[in-house]
Formats: sequence, structure tokens, C-alpha cells
Amino acid sequence: MQTDNWINKIFDWADEFEIADNQLSRDKQQLLQMTELNVQDNNITYLPDEIGRLTNLTLLSIGWNQLTELPSSIDQLNNLILLNFGQNNIREVPESIGNLKKLNFLKMYDNQITKLPKSIGQLHDLIELDISYNQLTDLPQSLIQIKNLDLLDIRSNNFTKIPNFINEFDNLGFLSISDNPLIELPEFIGDFNNLDWLDISSLQLKELPNFIKKLTNLITLDISDNKLTELPEFIANLVNLQEIDISGNKLSSLPTCIKGLRHLNEININDNQFNQIPEVITNMVNLTQLILCNNQLTILPESLTKLTKLEYLCVQGNPLNELTPSIKAFLQTIDYVDIFQIKQKFKL
Repeated sequence: MQTDNWINKIFDWADEFEIADNQLSRDKQQLLQMTELNVQDNNITYLPDEIGRLTNLTLLSIGWNQLTELPSSIDQLNNLILLNFGQNNIREVPESIGNLKKLNFLKMYDNQITKLPKSIGQLHDLIELDISYNQLTDLPQSLIQIKNLDLLDIRSNNFTKIPNFINEFDNLGFLSISDNPLIELPEFIGDFNNLDWLDISSLQLKELPNFIKKLTNLITLDISDNKLTELPEFIANLVNLQEIDISGNKLSSLPTCIKGLRHLNEININDNQFNQIPEVITNMVNLTQLILCNNQLTILPESLTKLTKLEYLCVQGNPLNELTPSIKAFLQTIDYVDIFQIKQKFKL
């Protein structure tokens, strides 16, 4: 009878927020056996304490709702591997979250969190920690106990300094520190030998720090929305780079050394000061995506036709005044060309 009581409370909660039966079964037996609960984007304002009784859950995704807190019973969900409560209005993470010892993935992006509990360091199996878009100014020293962290996303917070203990995360593969009021970038970032994704966009950088040249395993580099006027020659050290975003800077040229980045297949130079497409780009024959929007380009050169692997090309927002027949023919071969205004102007 007691079992029926707490189960009925969960059913009542599900009915209140019109949670579909295929998200949360109204069958008691199926509810007890449920391992995944995904109720994202349901305008949910609270979780019932009884949610902690669903101890078989390995995945709980409650993002994109209107939650202001997590129930204290959440620490009973000790089989959870993934917990996502991003995009809510949560201000405080309960200390009891440290009891979720099996967590691999913790996503609490886009809330109003100002401080993380020390107990988060007890999540020794954590692989991904996404705390982006909050109001954090520091991280608890206890995080140093998490030895296998692969992803750390702290973008869009209020950090003025990156804690030194982060250099202990030897296995880090993804790091985003963008859009923080950082006074300086720590040199130890260059020691992350396993890093393949680095986001240092929106940091008011006037030049790239030298430690970048040590990150030879980088696959993706986002340095967009800074104040760069040139790329350094050492960019050629990033021999495994496949994607680079340098949009939103003050660049008007690219170093010829980037032709050595033979794996590069996506490049974004949107919103810079280019008045012509750099010749080095038209020699990068492995490019599949090229974004040139919002520059000062007046022509598309014939050499562009050498990029036979292009699948996506954007040249919107440029004062183009001429398209040769061969360029028009080439544009027809590309899967997606974002040139709506140009299609009108040149009747493509």
C-alpha cells in the first residue's frame, strides 16, 4: 500500500505537467523497472521527493524546464550515470550530489549557480562536467580528486582566473573557457597533451598565446570573437587540426604556413576584414566547409574552383560585384551555398 502511495504521487506529478506516457509510463511495473527518464522541455517547475525512489534510473534528463531547486532525495538515485538539469533556474547544487558515485556525465549549464559544493569532488568516475552559462567565479579545490575528466566546459561564467589545480586533469580532451572576464590565460593549458578541442573565444585576445603551439593533438580550435589582427606562424604546428573558427576578429590575411594543415576541412573567417579570399585557402583542397560571410569580398576568384570537396559555402554579406560563368557553374556543384542575396543579384 505504501508503494502505491509514492507511485501515485509520481503519476499525479506526471499528469500535472502533462508528461507523455512514453516518457513516464503510468504502469506501476514499468515505472519500477525504468532506467531512463527524459522529461526535457515540459515546463516543469518542481520534482517530487518521490523521484528518489526510482533507484534503477541510470539517466535523468530534466533540462529546459523551470526548476529552481533539486529535491534532497536526488542522492538516492545512486545508479545514475548521466544527470542533466541544464537550462533551468537553479541557484544551488545540493551537497548530497556527491553521493551519486556512478555519475559519468553531469550537465548543469545555463542556470544561476554561483558556487559548487565541495562534495562534487567525490564524483571520482566523472568524465564530463558542463557548468557553462552560470555565475561561477571559482571552482572547489576538491575537483582535483576527479582523475579521468575528459570534458570541462566553464564558458560564460565570471571567472577572472583559471584555478591552477586544473593542470592536474591529464586526460582532458575538451576545454572551453570562453566568454569569461579572464585577466590572463594560464600557461599550463599548453601541457594538456590529450586536448583535441579548445575554445578560447570571446576573451578579448589581441594575440594568440605561445603555448598554443604545443597543442599538436588539437582537432578543433575556436578563437572567434577576439581582437586578433594576425595569426602567428606557429599555427602550423597544429598538424592534426581539422576545424578552425577565427570569425569575429580583425584579420585581413592568413599566413601561408597554414597550407601545411593538411587535415583542415572546415574554416570560418566570417566577420573579419578580408577584401579578397586568401590564395592559401584556395589551395586547401580538402576543405568541405568554408564560411566567408560579412567581409569585404568583391569577387570570387577562379582558383576557388579547385576546392572540389566543398559541401558548404557561405559568402553572404559581401559586396560581390562579379561572378564568372565558371564560378557560377562551380557554385551549382556544392551541396549547400548560403548566398540568397547573390542568387537574386546574379540570377543563379
